[in-house]
Amino acid sequence: VISALACASVILAGCSKNNEPEKPEEPAHFTMSVSDETSSTCMYSIKRDDASKSFYSAIVDVESLETLGDDFQAQAAAYMSGELDFLESTFGMTHDEAVASVISTEDVENEFREYLSAATDYVLMAAYVNADGTVDGAFEKLTFRTQDVEPSSNTFEVKVSEVQARFASVSVTPSNTDPYTVIVTPYADVEGMSDDQLIENFISSYGIFLSIYNGETEINPDIKAGTRYLVAVFGVDSEKATTALTKTEFTPPAGGKPEDWRFDVSWSEGDVKGYKVDVSIIPNDGSIDYC
Repeated sequence: VISALACASVILAGCSKNNEPEKPEEPAHFTMSVSDETSSTCMYSIKRDDASKSFYSAIVDVESLETLGDDFQAQAAAYMSGELDFLESTFGMTHDEAVASVISTEDVENEFREYLSAATDYVLMAAYVNADGTVDGAFEKLTFRTQDVEPSSNTFEVKVSEVQARFASVSVTPSNTDPYTVIVTPYADVEGMSDDQLIENFISSYGIFLSIYNGETEINPDIKAGTRYLVAVFGVDSEKATTALTKTEFTPPAGGKPEDWRFDVSWSEGDVKGYKVDVSIIPNDGSIDYC
């Protein structure tokens, strides 16, 4: 009797609740690593166990991935499918061309990735992929987190000079080399906003397209005559503010009257060179645009 019970226990231990053998866990096919994480960048490596196979890989934030399915395999497959659809619909690629553009045939060694969000969980995922885009096996993943943004002690001296109807020079001298941005915008577009609201508005509007500077800089913004402008400067890292806002204003003078504009156009015989000529054009009003 004891022998029979022991045998029964062994049989039950090797079965799932529905009396089917449990599926063994598939061995890992990739050795993945992530290092040097900052608030917006990282280095990553992916090594295959079979150098003859092509693979797909991506770095995706966990929150976005979780909206694509109920489990990781479904999420990863949906993400890859979405990337292929985007390439086909946006760039007119065939399916085979899209697949070829996203798969790798070489291991990834210390690859640099930027434009990550601070204090965010990410997944580095990889899977073997056939030439037709079907997944050969299962996706594997490595989860990591970017660092949070640290406040900066940077302060800014902002000067606006050489103000004309269509020209101004905006110079910024920071106290250190931490990254910052400079935005020149019509005052009417942001009138009534607090400093915190201004920063939030600029970051949400520009996102990763914010112009980032380190050290002294000088810009010549595109401006219109007679328009009041706000100059906003603040430290930024990974789309997060790291300093308080420094701001100033200026208003270029109004342009002249078109009916009063005159142009002195001249050239000399020596200015004629083959099929072209160097022409001197001097307007009587430096505030006007002309063509």
